[in-house]
Amino acid sequence: EDSPKLLALMAMVREGRLSKDAEALFEAHAKKQKDGEAFVGAEDLPKLAAALPSLGVRRAPKSVMTRREFQEFLFHYAVSQQSGTKTRSAQTVCGRYRSLDDFHVMTNLGEGATGRVLLAKAKKTEDRLALKVVHKAPYGEALSGEELEMLRNSIKSEVEHLQLLDHPHIIRLHGHFEDAEAWYLALQYCASGDLASVMEEYKEDDGLDSKCPRTGLIQMPLRFSLKVTYQVLSALSYMHGRGIMHLDLKGQNIMFHVAYKGTVLPGEVSGHPPPFMVMKDPHAMLVDFGTSRKTSAPSEGPVGTPAYMAPEAWDGKLTPKADIFGLGGVFFQLLAGKMAFQVPDCPDIAECYWQMEPTAPWNEVPYVAPQCQEVCDQMLRHDFNMRPDAKELLLHPIFSDLRGAAPEAAEQVPAMPKHYAELLANYGDRDVLQKCLRMKLAMDWSPNQMPSFQRLFLALGGASAGVSPARLSAALRPVVGDARAQRAAAAVADGSPPMLDWTEFVAALVDLGDPKAEAFLRRAFDVADSDGDGLLGLKELASMMHADEKKHALLLQEYMVALCGRDSPGAKIDWAAFSRHFRSAPGESGERAVEDQLAALPQKPSDLASLPGAGISLQKRAQTLLDQAMRSMEPGRA
Repeated sequence: EDSPKLLALMAMVREGRLSKDAEALFEAHAKKQKDGEAFVGAEDLPKLAAALPSLGVRRAPKSVMTRREFQEFLFHYAVSQQSGTKTRSAQTVCGRYRSLDDFHVMTNLGEGATGRVLLAKAKKTEDRLALKVVHKAPYGEALSGEELEMLRNSIKSEVEHLQLLDHPHIIRLHGHFEDAEAWYLALQYCASGDLASVMEEYKEDDGLDSKCPRTGLIQMPLRFSLKVTYQVLSALSYMHGRGIMHLDLKGQNIMFHVAYKGTVLPGEVSGHPPPFMVMKDPHAMLVDFGTSRKTSAPSEGPVGTPAYMAPEAWDGKLTPKADIFGLGGVFFQLLAGKMAFQVPDCPDIAECYWQMEPTAPWNEVPYVAPQCQEVCDQMLRHDFNMRPDAKELLLHPIFSDLRGAAPEAAEQVPAMPKHYAELLANYGDRDVLQKCLRMKLAMDWSPNQMPSFQRLFLALGGASAGVSPARLSAALRPVVGDARAQRAAAAVADGSPPMLDWTEFVAALVDLGDPKAEAFLRRAFDVADSDGDGLLGLKELASMMHADEKKHALLLQEYMVALCGRDSPGAKIDWAAFSRHFRSAPGESGERAVEDQLAALPQKPSDLASLPGAGISLQKRAQTLLDQAMRSMEPGRA
């Protein structure tokens, strides 16, 4: 019965205007002003929702709305009803987020051609995430079937590629889902903005003192420029080694955390460091994998942002060297204070532009150190066959201070701090519940908050394929003895793949018995406590462990007995029993105490080139652990 109303409404909204009835409804409830624009506030939403059925709309808006957002809301509803599209069930990566109802949307971080990025807080955990929203009808305009399929494939590729990557300088995907209106990606939130914004703020504030009187250009501090370039190169080396190209390197796609000097547990600090700290200690994160491709995929047309696209990319030749050219453009911008090339947007004109073989305008910029200019020119070579790859660039002398000293021999292993040696030696002795919670903490932990873990991982030679069993055993043996070292190495060798990748390495070093980890454990307990009674039953324990109640029933029952001392059907675990399970010897974890020792550990020249990691979701890892534990309980097995 609402069909005629919906058809009329959709036509009116598609043309960029509301019907008289919809306009009247908006005006009746838009009692506040936001930046001079009318919007419906939270207190007026219930009244607006009650009036919407008069337009044939049976869905209530869930957040404050400007006039344009109200138009989009009505259009998306009309499209979904007319096409018969129903909200799809969620397909999550980490098993946490299933719909927008899982979040409090806080603010709009930015908008693009097909969607926006929102700052959202997870209702259960209060974690802040960047929620990337890709609309199926951008700006209220319905896409053709072909356009919609292209957009769907782009989102699918982005999710697949992010699932394959596990690196301290690549954004982490925490979950994804879809409904009738959009696709949603829950991503790690980088609180310190993107490189383009940081550069703009610097030029308007601190950089004014360093303005070149001859050119009027403002260069970024050299140390900052080298750190950012080196960190992104390490991410590219890792990605390219795993057969993935980014293909849209630019300032807007490099975001920042502030690099902490000491280790900070998730939730241990509130708020975020002030923006000026980014200039001193940047931790760059490569974001937006919407245009990423596998190196094995056939090249299809120009991809990227014109000002940073490699010459060959305009002809559809896409290789990892295109990323090197894009980063070269960013590096020039950092060093010189201006763009390297003024490339036309039109492919035909751009092709003519590159046929003239333009070069970076070094004569128009302030002084740049010759070695930096040399590296930048190498990255910006027109012939991609002559461009160095990321691994070669990481070995250049300009990055020697960031790279660290090389050990005298490849087989040399670092002196292992005792506390870390004990934690790594216990890797194979932990139960499934402990491993699941350690993995969860490792996945939630931002890499800028664990500098000592990074240094130890690099010192153990985990750059190309993770920490091998042999390398781990050699490092542990002098501290914990041969027997324990071999047992830990054997546990790693039994894994798939047979090594410790980045996330599992962090998980192995997590000390859940440390008093500082109690806040994390308490949060995990409260999130699993679905009915809020302060107790965990069998179903809630299964949810925490990502276990199947039927498939893993025997194992879950064993845990219930171990945690609460009885196996009756209604048995439950309280917080005291739960926390006691993880409690180890009292005292500090030693994390901060060994900072100075770790700073002196030897590092190989290529250590930051590629930190490994399978990028497997938490529930997949948990399922593997649970299945292994179940097999060990079968008759005839030790």
